[in-house]
Amino acid sequence: MFLQIFLFELYYRLRRPTTWIYFALLMIVIFLTVAIDGVTFGANNIYKNAPCPIALALVVGSALGMLISSAMFSPTVQRDYETGIYPLYFTTPISKFAYLGGRFAGTFVVTALIFTGLPSGIYLGSIICPPLGWVDAARIGPNHFINYFQPYVMFVLPNIFIAGAIFFTVATLSRKMLFAYLANVILLVAYLIALTQLSNLDHIKTYALLDPFGLMANMDVERYWTTSEQNTMLVPFIGSILYNRVIWTAIGGFIFALCYALFKFETPAGTGKKQKAEKESLSHSDLSKLPKTVTTYTTAGQIGLMLNGAWINFVNTVRELPFIGIVLGGVAFMIFASTNLQAIYDTKIYPVTYALLELTRGSFGLFFLIIITFYSGELVWNERELKLDQMYDTLPVPNWLSFWSKALTLFLINVLLVTVIMVVSILIQLAHAYTHLELLLYIKTLYFIVLPGYLLISIFALFIQTIINNKFAGHFVMVAYYVIFFRILPVAGFEHGL
Repeated sequence: MFLQIFLFELYYRLRRPTTWIYFALLMIVIFLTVAIDGVTFGANNIYKNAPCPIALALVVGSALGMLISSAMFSPTVQRDYETGIYPLYFTTPISKFAYLGGRFAGTFVVTALIFTGLPSGIYLGSIICPPLGWVDAARIGPNHFINYFQPYVMFVLPNIFIAGAIFFTVATLSRKMLFAYLANVILLVAYLIALTQLSNLDHIKTYALLDPFGLMANMDVERYWTTSEQNTMLVPFIGSILYNRVIWTAIGGFIFALCYALFKFETPAGTGKKQKAEKESLSHSDLSKLPKTVTTYTTAGQIGLMLNGAWINFVNTVRELPFIGIVLGGVAFMIFASTNLQAIYDTKIYPVTYALLELTRGSFGLFFLIIITFYSGELVWNERELKLDQMYDTLPVPNWLSFWSKALTLFLINVLLVTVIMVVSILIQLAHAYTHLELLLYIKTLYFIVLPGYLLISIFALFIQTIINNKFAGHFVMVAYYVIFFRILPVAGFEHGL
C-alpha cells in the first residue's frame, strides 16, 4: 500500500494550484535577484551564475522557503482529521509505515519539484536579463548544468527533508497547525543566529555544525577562495559541509522515526459514549425554562458584537502556547542582538533609548511580521476549519462586522507586541545599569511611528487571506511581498523619500 498512498499523494499535490503558485513565486523572487544589478550573492567581480553564488542562493532560498515546506508537510496527515476521513484509513488494512511513509515521501517529491524554481529562476535570469539590458553581460558567466544540480542535491534536498521531518512530526502528533508555526519560528531563530555569526571566524567550525541549513558550513569551506575559484569551482562535499549534511540528515531521520513511534494508528476511543451521553442530556432538558430574549439589530448592538468578538479572539490568541512561543523567540533574539550593542563600529556606547529602539525594532520586526502573517490566516480561516462557517454565514449580521472584528484583534495584538518591545528594551537598559529611560521617546516612536505601519500591513494581510482561497498560499504571498518590497526593490532604487 506504500506505493498506492505515495502515488495518491503525488496525484493530489500535483493537481493543486498552490503547488505551481509556490513554484512560480520562488522562481520569480530568485529571478529578481539576478535581474536587479544591486542584488548579489557574491562580490561584484563574481559572476551571478557562478557555482559559489548559485550555491549560496540555493542555501538561502531553501532556508527562507521554510514556509513552503511547512505549508506542504504540516497538513499532510492533519487534513485527514479535518475532512473526517481518518477512520476509513485507520480501519483499512494499511500499515502505519505505508500510511506515514507514503504521505511523507509523496510530499517530499512534490516539494522538491517546487524548489526547482530556485535554480530555474537563476538560469532564466542569466539567459533573459543580459539581452534586455537589465544586468551587465559581464556579470553573467557560462551556464553549466552541474553548477545548478550539485548544490541543489547537496543543500536544497537535505534542507527539505530536515524541515519537512520537523513540520510533519509536529503537526501529525499535535494535530494543530499553530505548533508547526512555532517550529517554523524556532528554525528561523537558528537561521538568524547563523546570519549574525557570519563574520565571526573564531568559532565558525562549531557554528557550521550547528546550522541546520548549511549556510555556515558553506561559508567555512569557501571563505578563503579567490575570485577565480569562486567563478569556476564547485563547492566540494567535504569538511564542514559533509559533517553538517550527515549530522542534520540523521537528525531529520530520527525525528521522522520518532513520529512513527509515537503516532497512534487507531481511532480515538470513547468518542461514541461521550456523544451518546450528550444526546441523552439534551433529550431530557426542559427547554420551556429557557429565558425569553429580545433580539435587536441596531448599529450600537452590532458595534458591541464587533468589540466583543475582537476581545474574545484576542484573549484566545494570546493564551495559545504557539503565540507565546513565537513572542518568546522574538524576545530571545532581541536579547541576543543586544549583546552587540556596545560594539557598534567597534566603539562602545551607552544603551541609550534611540540605540535600543533601533536595535530592538530591527531584531523583533521579523517576528512582528511572522505573527501578523500567521494569525491573519488563522483569524480568517478559523470558522472554516472548525466547520462553523456556514452557521456564521446565516447569522443576521453585516459582513463588515466579522472583518473589522478580526482587524481589531490584530490591532490589539500589534499594541501588545510594541508594548513587549518597549518593556524588553527598558529591561535591557536596566540590565546594563543605565537608568536614563526616555519613556516619551519610546511612546512616540513605537505607538505613533512603528504601530501605524504594522496596522496597515495587518489590514493588507487580512485582505490577502480574504481574496485568496488558500491559507498557506496567502501566507506565501505575504512573504513574497515582504521580500520584494522590503528587500529587493529598495536595493533597485524603488523607494519613497520619507
